[in-house]
Amino acid sequence: PTRRSSDLGKKVSVQAQVALLTRNVIIQGDEGSEEQLFGSHTIAVHGGHFRVENAEVRRCGQARILGRYCLHYHKTGYNPPPNSYLKSNSIHHSFQRATTVHGTQHALVQNNVAYRVMGHNYFVEDGDEEYVVLEGNLGIETLTTPFSLLSDCQAATFWTASPKNIWRNNVAANS
Repeated sequence: PTRRSSDLGKKVSVQAQVALLTRNVIIQGDEGSEEQLFGSHTIAVHGGHFRVENAEVRRCGQARILGRYCLHYHKTGYNPPPNSYLKSNSIHHSFQRATTVHGTQHALVQNNVAYRVMGHNYFVEDGDEEYVVLEGNLGIETLTTPFSLLSDCQAATFWTASPKNIWRNNVAANS
Protein backbone atom coordinates (compact mmCIF):
# COMPACT_ATOMS: atom_id res chain seq x y z
CA PRO A 1 0.00 0.00 0.00
CA THR A 2 1.06 3.53 -0.57
CA ARG A 3 1.53 5.95 2.27
CA ARG A 4 -0.34 9.18 2.42
CA SER A 5 1.45 12.25 3.66
CA SER A 6 -1.15 12.48 6.46
CA ASP A 7 0.11 9.10 7.84
CA LEU A 8 3.69 10.26 8.31
CA GLY A 9 4.70 11.14 11.84
CA LYS A 10 1.79 9.32 13.50
CA LYS A 11 2.63 7.31 16.59
CA VAL A 12 1.73 3.65 16.72
CA SER A 13 1.62 1.69 19.96
CA VAL A 14 3.35 -1.68 19.59
CA GLN A 15 3.81 -4.09 22.48
CA ALA A 16 5.48 -7.49 22.69
CA GLN A 17 5.82 -10.18 25.30
CA VAL A 18 9.37 -11.35 25.97
CA ALA A 19 10.20 -14.53 27.86
CA LEU A 20 13.43 -16.19 28.92
CA LEU A 21 13.15 -19.99 28.86
CA THR A 22 16.48 -20.86 30.47
CA ARG A 23 17.15 -20.92 34.22
CA ASN A 24 20.04 -22.10 36.40
CA VAL A 25 17.90 -24.70 38.19
CA ILE A 26 16.48 -27.32 35.81
CA ILE A 27 13.81 -29.95 36.50
CA GLN A 28 13.54 -32.32 33.54
CA GLY A 29 12.76 -35.73 32.21
CA ASP A 30 15.52 -37.80 30.62
CA GLU A 31 16.48 -37.91 26.94
CA GLY A 32 13.95 -40.69 26.24
CA SER A 33 11.08 -38.54 27.51
CA GLU A 34 10.31 -36.91 24.17
CA GLU A 35 9.91 -40.20 22.30
CA GLN A 36 7.65 -41.65 25.02
CA LEU A 37 5.86 -38.38 26.00
CA PHE A 38 6.69 -39.41 29.56
CA GLY A 39 8.65 -36.91 31.62
CA SER A 40 9.14 -35.68 35.15
CA HIS A 41 6.32 -34.34 37.30
CA THR A 42 6.22 -32.40 40.54
CA ILE A 43 3.30 -32.43 42.94
CA ALA A 44 2.18 -31.18 46.35
CA VAL A 45 -0.60 -33.34 47.82
CA HIS A 46 -3.12 -33.35 50.67
CA GLY A 47 -2.04 -30.28 52.64
CA GLY A 48 1.53 -30.15 51.34
CA HIS A 49 3.25 -26.85 50.59
CA PHE A 50 4.61 -26.14 47.12
CA ARG A 51 7.19 -23.45 46.44
CA VAL A 52 8.86 -23.47 43.03
CA GLU A 53 10.50 -20.27 41.84
CA ASN A 54 12.88 -19.39 38.99
CA ALA A 55 13.20 -22.98 37.76
CA GLU A 56 13.31 -24.28 34.21
CA VAL A 57 10.95 -27.25 33.85
CA ARG A 58 11.22 -29.16 30.59
CA ARG A 59 10.34 -32.57 29.19
CA CYS A 60 7.80 -32.88 31.99
CA GLY A 61 4.32 -34.28 32.35
CA GLN A 62 3.16 -37.73 31.37
CA ALA A 63 0.83 -37.59 28.39
CA ARG A 64 -1.15 -40.76 28.92
CA ILE A 65 -1.56 -40.58 32.71
CA LEU A 66 -4.06 -38.17 34.29
CA GLY A 67 -2.63 -36.34 37.30
CA ARG A 68 0.97 -36.41 36.11
CA TYR A 69 1.51 -32.75 35.30
CA CYS A 70 4.58 -30.51 35.26
CA LEU A 71 3.76 -28.38 38.35
CA HIS A 72 0.70 -29.72 40.22
CA TYR A 73 -1.20 -28.67 43.34
CA HIS A 74 -3.35 -31.71 44.24
CA LYS A 75 -5.96 -31.24 46.98
CA THR A 76 -3.67 -29.18 49.19
CA GLY A 77 -6.61 -27.25 50.67
CA TYR A 78 -6.04 -23.77 52.11
CA ASN A 79 -2.54 -22.93 50.94
CA PRO A 80 -1.78 -19.20 50.70
CA PRO A 81 1.60 -17.57 50.00
CA PRO A 82 4.18 -17.61 51.47
CA ASN A 83 3.38 -21.31 52.06
CA SER A 84 2.78 -22.10 48.38
CA TYR A 85 3.51 -20.46 45.07
CA LEU A 86 4.70 -21.12 41.54
CA LYS A 87 6.60 -17.99 40.47
CA SER A 88 8.79 -16.98 37.56
CA ASN A 89 9.25 -20.48 36.19
CA SER A 90 9.78 -21.54 32.59
CA ILE A 91 7.85 -24.66 31.54
CA HIS A 92 8.55 -25.76 27.98
CA HIS A 93 8.61 -28.64 25.49
CA SER A 94 6.42 -30.72 27.76
CA PHE A 95 3.74 -33.37 27.50
CA GLN A 96 0.87 -32.50 29.84
CA ARG A 97 -0.08 -29.12 31.36
CA ALA A 98 2.31 -26.48 32.67
CA THR A 99 0.52 -25.78 35.97
CA THR A 100 -2.48 -27.52 37.49
CA VAL A 101 -4.42 -26.36 40.54
CA HIS A 102 -6.78 -29.01 41.93
CA GLY A 103 -8.68 -28.82 45.22
CA THR A 104 -6.55 -25.92 46.46
CA GLN A 105 -7.47 -22.48 47.75
CA HIS A 106 -5.45 -19.22 47.89
CA ALA A 107 -2.40 -20.47 45.95
CA LEU A 108 -0.33 -18.18 43.72
CA VAL A 109 0.68 -18.88 40.09
CA GLN A 110 2.59 -15.80 38.95
CA ASN A 111 4.95 -14.65 36.18
CA ASN A 112 5.47 -18.08 34.64
CA VAL A 113 5.99 -18.83 30.96
CA ALA A 114 4.70 -21.96 29.20
CA TYR A 115 5.97 -22.72 25.70
CA ARG A 116 5.03 -25.71 23.54
CA VAL A 117 3.23 -27.57 26.31
CA MET A 118 0.52 -30.13 25.47
CA GLY A 119 -3.00 -29.63 26.84
CA HIS A 120 -4.48 -26.74 28.80
CA ASN A 121 -1.39 -24.92 30.11
CA TYR A 122 -2.69 -23.05 33.17
CA PHE A 123 -5.38 -25.41 34.39
CA VAL A 124 -7.76 -24.91 37.33
CA GLU A 125 -9.33 -28.32 37.50
CA ASP A 126 -12.63 -29.13 39.23
CA GLY A 127 -14.43 -26.02 40.42
CA ASP A 128 -13.75 -26.25 44.16
CA GLU A 129 -10.60 -24.15 43.78
CA GLU A 130 -11.10 -20.65 45.21
CA TYR A 131 -9.12 -17.44 45.50
CA VAL A 132 -6.19 -18.79 43.51
CA VAL A 133 -4.31 -15.88 41.92
CA LEU A 134 -3.07 -16.48 38.38
CA GLU A 135 -1.24 -13.32 37.39
CA GLY A 136 1.26 -12.22 34.77
CA ASN A 137 1.59 -15.64 33.16
CA LEU A 138 2.46 -16.13 29.50
CA GLY A 139 1.48 -19.10 27.33
CA ILE A 140 2.92 -19.53 23.85
CA GLU A 141 2.05 -22.16 21.26
CA THR A 142 -0.22 -24.37 23.37
CA LEU A 143 -0.37 -27.84 21.79
CA THR A 144 -3.47 -30.00 21.51
CA THR A 145 -3.39 -33.57 22.77
CA PRO A 146 -5.70 -36.59 22.47
CA PHE A 147 -4.32 -38.11 25.70
CA SER A 148 -6.02 -36.06 28.43
CA LEU A 149 -9.55 -34.66 28.63
CA LEU A 150 -11.73 -34.32 25.56
CA SER A 151 -11.35 -30.54 25.79
CA ASP A 152 -7.55 -30.89 25.41
CA CYS A 153 -8.17 -31.82 21.77
CA GLN A 154 -8.80 -28.08 21.42
CA ALA A 155 -6.49 -26.99 24.23
CA ALA A 156 -6.65 -23.53 25.74
CA THR A 157 -3.70 -21.77 27.32
CA PHE A 158 -5.90 -20.73 30.27
CA TRP A 159 -8.73 -23.04 31.45
CA THR A 160 -10.86 -23.00 34.57
CA ALA A 161 -13.87 -24.75 36.04
CA SER A 162 -14.30 -22.15 38.78
CA PRO A 163 -15.27 -18.49 38.61
CA LYS A 164 -13.94 -17.86 42.15
CA ASN A 165 -10.33 -17.25 41.17
CA ILE A 166 -8.39 -14.14 40.24
CA TRP A 167 -7.00 -13.95 36.70
CA ARG A 168 -4.96 -10.80 36.00
CA ASN A 169 -2.63 -9.67 33.21
CA ASN A 170 -2.12 -13.09 31.61
CA VAL A 171 -1.27 -13.41 27.90
CA ALA A 172 -1.73 -16.22 25.39
CA ALA A 173 -0.10 -16.29 21.96
CA ASN A 174 -0.64 -18.78 19.13
CA SER A 175 -3.06 -20.87 21.16
